[in-house]
Amino acid sequence: MKRNINIEQILQKLKNKDLEIFDSKIVLFTKDCIVIESFTGKTYTYRVMNYLTGDSKYLFHKKRPVTEDEHDLLENKVKQFRIYGCHYPTNGEEMIRFIFEYVFRIFGYSIREEQIDLSIHMYKTMTNTNISLSDVPVGLGKTHAYLVAVIVHKLYAKELSSKPVIITTSSIELQRAIVKDYLPEISDMLLQFGIIAKPLTSVIRKGKDNYLCDLRLKNYIQNIDPRKKKLEELLILRKIEAQDEIDLDELKGVTQYDRRRISVNYNSCQVCLKKNTCRYKSFMKKVKKPYLDFQVCNHNYYLADVIRRKRNLSPLLPEHNAVIIDEAHKIIDAARQMYGVTVSQRDLYTLAMKAIPKKLKSKEAKQLKAISEEIIKYSNKLFGELINNIPKHIDRDETEKFATVLSSVGRLYLSGIISNLQELLRCEKTDDKRYLSEIRRWIKDLYVFQDWGIIYWIEQPFLNEQCILASIPITLSTDVGIDLWQANDSKILTSGTLAANNDFEYIKKELGMQVTSLSRINQVSKESPFNHKDNCLLHIPDKLPYPSYIDKNYLINITNRIEQLIKASNGHAMVLFTSYKPLKVVFEQLKQRLKDYELVQMKRGKKDAVDEFKKTKKGVFFATGSAWEGMNIPGDLLSHLIIVKLPFPIPDPISEYERTMYASMEDYIEAVVVPKMLIKLRQGAGRLIRTETDSGVITILDARASKGSKYHDQVIESLPQCRLTDKSQEISQFLREKKTEEFFRRAV
Repeated sequence: MKRNINIEQILQKLKNKDLEIFDSKIVLFTKDCIVIESFTGKTYTYRVMNYLTGDSKYLFHKKRPVTEDEHDLLENKVKQFRIYGCHYPTNGEEMIRFIFEYVFRIFGYSIREEQIDLSIHMYKTMTNTNISLSDVPVGLGKTHAYLVAVIVHKLYAKELSSKPVIITTSSIELQRAIVKDYLPEISDMLLQFGIIAKPLTSVIRKGKDNYLCDLRLKNYIQNIDPRKKKLEELLILRKIEAQDEIDLDELKGVTQYDRRRISVNYNSCQVCLKKNTCRYKSFMKKVKKPYLDFQVCNHNYYLADVIRRKRNLSPLLPEHNAVIIDEAHKIIDAARQMYGVTVSQRDLYTLAMKAIPKKLKSKEAKQLKAISEEIIKYSNKLFGELINNIPKHIDRDETEKFATVLSSVGRLYLSGIISNLQELLRCEKTDDKRYLSEIRRWIKDLYVFQDWGIIYWIEQPFLNEQCILASIPITLSTDVGIDLWQANDSKILTSGTLAANNDFEYIKKELGMQVTSLSRINQVSKESPFNHKDNCLLHIPDKLPYPSYIDKNYLINITNRIEQLIKASNGHAMVLFTSYKPLKVVFEQLKQRLKDYELVQMKRGKKDAVDEFKKTKKGVFFATGSAWEGMNIPGDLLSHLIIVKLPFPIPDPISEYERTMYASMEDYIEAVVVPKMLIKLRQGAGRLIRTETDSGVITILDARASKGSKYHDQVIESLPQCRLTDKSQEISQFLREKKTEEFFRRAV
């Protein structure tokens, strides 16, 4: 019998029913029944009891106690009694309630009615082959909710039992947690209660370059010069040879340099003599079969499968009838990547240089060199033209997508690249099939930019020869809608920030849901399970200056305010900006004034800033970008979130096109700009209260959120119910009510 089940709760429940179980012990647990062993002094007596009803039946007695080896026979005897399973749930909704209210509680989980309702909502959505939009805040337990809903649906829907369910998320951390933590734990609990007959199975799916190639690893190790390789790195590679793991993310200590040389790639698979017996191919054969219960992947991998099916190519994932899209607010970003096209100046240079032979004596070699030089020449001219056409008023620190114009001259340069790539394809005699395929892909991608039905922009224009030309189709929302929502399967979309003030219209339009019947879309918004009203103070001062990062007086004013706010909470703060430029200005000023506090600055490309902040005791984190979402810092370290400016979206070529779809600027702002701002504001505010015991202050320093201003009411409605104040002196007072004396001791 498993030991992690809370037997004491069952015993107490039975004692409360005045059932005779004193001086007895439970030796077997199966479904809704337990087997109780009692020792009389001479013999051991065994009874089966239904712990839900208290009904019991005598089994047998014997001189020696039952051993674990006899448990299977004992369980078969129990199953012959009518009291076995007689009061088990008979339908899906009852089973969901039973799992949450009884099974999970026995294992020490608390009961949340909102979580149960959410799981039932998701179950009903799958039962009716519909689509669910579930806006669920942190702490409610949405992962348990959809996993239980799926498991129960597979129990009661025979057509689903043999097909896997796809779970797609944005982050690898959540994928790992689902496969390594959530599912094994739930599986163990349900097995003990006899709800499922065998353990739940799952796998994480990734692109092939995330997996180990046995042949490349073997050849790489054989060709390594030990004198030029660090001993530690060589030992790791040799250790990998003896391991069964082929997921490179799970192999610790492998450098990126080594990883690129031992991963699966197109060429190695094409020519490999062991391609039918290698571990990677065996793994792929295994995971493409439908016997696994769950296949977990990221949004890009899932959309790649959708696109391949659309083009009648072999799918990446097995046939399935249900898809869970967690972190669903990120699916549109993934769609822009998967349906869009990007052309990198550096990658084009690398492609062209690869065509130049090492020996240039032959006529063919000289011809290839000339073609490659033409490609590079036209590429430099094209990207130079695109950079010159960036509007002068655009601030490089404010955006990542730079508007530009692909002029008639630029289109000539583009045609020059395409024609030379076609010539290269005709002249290239290599056996490298992957390289030839890559040239064809480049030609296909570049043709996209000759189409007028796209939105295009450039990225990284100020990094030397690293500019990227990117595009998405203007029909992206409709394309996504047709590919995702017209399929005859159920889909559960869930996230903490799908709706703006309980309104899903923005996300539905973004994801092209107008292509399906509105009756198929089920919507639900849940309130936070945390007590924000008691544990969170929302501070929005009055008489704030209008936000303008180019106004020096504004920056001086806001810097002074931030200084006072940091002192009010004795550090323990994150100052959240909407761009890097003002962050740097304010940080540089305050690091001279606040020498008693550890100040941490987030910079582009600096990945360890969050970890650096976590190591402080009463530090202050100046952050932007990714810090608006996904960052988890529970406890007292982050007790004051200072939002400098409402996160209105920064205009870019995509938003400029979106604006043309509305009759007026006012309509566009109401339908798109404000919902985007409110959703991101909720994401940012969600960084503060991460657990039931957290407490703290949210300060918003934007005049547009102040009382009586245009967006005040919408801001208040979008956030959890908190105590509201416009007086900064209440910050210290509130925190002194919630924190210990240690919190207010002198900082460094």
